[in-house]
Amino acid sequence: MFTINILHRLLLMGFIEKSKDSGTIYDDTEFKELSQFLKTLLEVFSLILDELKKELGTMTEEVLDRAKGSLREDYGRIFHGISSDGDISTDTNLVLKNIAINYPNPSDRLVFIDGFHELMSNTLQEMKQILGIPLTKHVVKEVRKIRREVLKFCADSPAKKLDRLDCRLIQLLQKDGRLPNNAIAQELGISEFTVRRRLKRLLDSRIIKIVAVANPMDLGFEIAGNLKIRIDLKQADDVLEELKKLDALIWVALTTGGTDIDVDFVVRSLKEFHELVFKKISKIDGVLSTEASLMVDLVKDEHDWGTAWD
Repeated sequence: MFTINILHRLLLMGFIEKSKDSGTIYDDTEFKELSQFLKTLLEVFSLILDELKKELGTMTEEVLDRAKGSLREDYGRIFHGISSDGDISTDTNLVLKNIAINYPNPSDRLVFIDGFHELMSNTLQEMKQILGIPLTKHVVKEVRKIRREVLKFCADSPAKKLDRLDCRLIQLLQKDGRLPNNAIAQELGISEFTVRRRLKRLLDSRIIKIVAVANPMDLGFEIAGNLKIRIDLKQADDVLEELKKLDALIWVALTTGGTDIDVDFVVRSLKEFHELVFKKISKIDGVLSTEASLMVDLVKDEHDWGTAWD
């Protein structure tokens, strides 16, 4: 509530702006985290609807309509336009828009939390009447698995230190990048929702990348190796920028020791190797000398080194 009040005042003072598209999303980090919390609640609700759709199919829309129809009038306005087949990102913006229209006073806008509680309770009640208690208990159990994610949504930021669950997830993907979300969830004892949410955060923040790693020799690159480059350190930034532009270089690092920059490269032939060293790298302003080491046999190529917090 305090966050919304502060943002409202900053808006009136002209320090921040509203989104031109919906007029509801503030260009501010804190408000984006609040929007992420709303998205989290929608994902929890989506989990409930998914279970309903497995059992009821098209009847799910009728159940949702009854659940919304039982809401207090002010809560019902929050979810106007939400359907059982809605897209999470679209529904997030729609709910934000409904909140802005129906609750012009910023101090009232966190009412959506109580609204979600009542909507989920009504939906679970409808589920219990139609499908019975066992299946409803199963859904509640799945929702409880992600309770921790909901309660600590502000801490679920890429800037925060990885926790043990993040580290274990990364370890699994280092061993097999094709591992499906349901297998990861089963291995870690968490829900698929939690896996999807954490994996998206790790990918979006570029903490991890999931790629196909291969031996360059098996892909037609006849020559692979390492170059040690001495440079004029006063021009280090410019040299590094030029090196980053070369497609043949797959790894570029500023180093200490006898040389200044280490690079790994792959090329298809001696001709390409000659062009890379003598016509490209050696002609970069600031490069003083290069020393090449060619790979003759790849004996170890591992990527499952875990994390520093293991």
